[in-house]
Amino acid sequence: MSLSLSFVPDGNRRWAKEKNKTTLQGHTAGADKIKEITQWLNINTEVDECVFWCLSRSNLERDQAELDGIFYLLKHYFESMKKSFIKNQIAFLAL
Repeated sequence: MSLSLSFVPDGNRRWAKEKNKTTLQGHTAGADKIKEITQWLNINTEVDECVFWCLSRSNLERDQAELDGIFYLLKHYFESMKKSFIKNQIAFLAL
């Protein structure tokens, strides 16, 4: 059986505000959760496809400092996971 999963990370800023943390700390917590999920996917052979919808067009209207933080986290995440993606034959596509 083929299994596809889709995730829409949402609420990082709300989480940060509730925890009295910075927006960047909220986005970092979200990125950490994505990393945790992808590590789980590496050992779950039933999942053939997984999609993370990380940014919408409206997200790109946020202030530049927040966007810089998000893009830094995305770059850092993919750099840190590159070897694992190659080893586990995971393809990545950014649209």
